[in-house]
Amino acid sequence: MAAKGKLRTRDKLVAIGVSSDCNCALCNQGTKDCHHLFFRCPFSKMVCHGLMQWLGIRSSGIERVYTQWKKWGRNHGSKRRQKIGYATLAAVVYEVWRARNSVVWNLKVPCREAAVRRIQRTVCSMVQHQVTSKWSREDIEWLEKLATEAN
Repeated sequence: MAAKGKLRTRDKLVAIGVSSDCNCALCNQGTKDCHHLFFRCPFSKMVCHGLMQWLGIRSSGIERVYTQWKKWGRNHGSKRRQKIGYATLAAVVYEVWRARNSVVWNLKVPCREAAVRRIQRTVCSMVQHQVTSKWSREDIEWLEKLATEAN
């Protein structure tokens, strides 16, 4: 739903008359649409950059976070690493939406570093259960390095 812009973000709620405030709950800056919430908001940008660094995705200050994720997914040699990257991106969407709900319903902005750690641990836990003998030694070592950094 996030990728298709179908989440009930504030811009959508304003359009149907449910809300009058269309500012982002996390940063109170930009109009809160899906693209802002997940890739432009300072909270989500910091979370994304922390995870991109963890995965070894080169981050450019000029290029948008969303574009960097897409390029990395297309250009990565290992399908397993690519899938881990996409699993991480899905976890980012979940965690940012969770943070947004925390602000809206509890008036508490979560710690960005804690969000990064939670995503790292979740992804490692999910992926480590899927390792089989078909995995290359390089991919297993890469995953072990990620798991070590997540703890």
